[in-house]
Formats: sequence, C-alpha cells, structure tokens
Amino acid sequence: MHALDLLDNLVEFLENNLQDYLLKTKDGGEKAPAVYDGYLPPENNKRRSEGDLDEEDHPFIIVRYLGEKDDIKSENTADYKILFGIYNEDAQRGYRDALGLMIRVKTLLKEYQ
Repeated sequence: MHALDLLDNLVEFLENNLQDYLLKTKDGGEKAPAVYDGYLPPENNKRRSEGDLDEEDHPFIIVRYLGEKDDIKSENTADYKILFGIYNEDAQRGYRDALGLMIRVKTLLKEYQ
C-alpha cells in the first residue's frame, strides 16, 4: 500500500465512522463532519485567497499527507496531519466541540489497531 492508498483509506474510514457524530452548523442544525483529503474543495471555500473559511464549511476534517521516510532495510513510515474545523458561537466553550471530535477520531484510530 502506498501513501495515496493510505490517504484515501483514512478519509473513507473517517467518513464511515463519523456519520453519527453530529456537530452544530451556522444555520442552527447539525451534521456530521465532511472529510476531505488535502484541502477544502474550492467551491466550498470561496474566500480561500483571503485565508478565511466560510462558516458554512463547518464542521469538517482535512487529512493531509506530509511526507514519508523509506528505509528499505527496516521500515517505511508516512506522516499525515488531521485538521479539524467546527462551528460554535460560544467563544468560551466552543473549543469543547473540536476537542470532542479530536478525541472521537483518536479513539476510532486506536480501536482500529
């Protein structure tokens, strides 16, 4: 399995296992986080050039490939970064939604081992 297969499998794994994890949206509803590889799609991020995200993009998870080390004699490791985006109007306690999502992903990955 190579780095792109790992990336695609991780995105699919998170999509499948987070369908029931609902988070707040700007319109007051709830939805599961969308999972993307690399970056948010351009159509979902109209202000990308300004460096800001639209609140409609939330919640989301981005899985990004960082690089790999290949030692033919011992091991090959690939590094990925997982980015989380949530929406919450509560500036003091909103971080708890992001932390809860991070803990859920960490737990899912540990259980998969």
